[in-house]
Amino acid sequence: MHKFTSCKFRDVDEESLIWFETAPKSWATISDCGQWPCTAPENIILSFLGTTWSGITPPNARGTFQLVGSGGPNVAGEYNNCRDRMSVWNGYYCENRNLGILLFESLDSDTYERSI
Repeated sequence: MHKFTSCKFRDVDEESLIWFETAPKSWATISDCGQWPCTAPENIILSFLGTTWSGITPPNARGTFQLVGSGGPNVAGEYNNCRDRMSVWNGYYCENRNLGILLFESLDSDTYERSI
């Protein structure tokens, strides 16, 4: 989770605000994440507080909001106060200050290498 305060956006078109990358299938390695790709790019929350907008502004621009990586429709799509998935972002726009990320510490022998 990344927290941003007092950001100033100027001349930002809604379609150009963010892009969340989908984990490539080539990331599916048994030694890292098993038989599925590691999902880090899909488990991102960008939380904005006290944001100001000027010039070209997205239609629902607010001072406090969150941008959430796709996580699939059964994840971010289920949060309260999240708009429908924004396909041009591969993610969601939310107005829910109660979002967070639950993080588990890995006890694997290579945890340090994979954490960097």
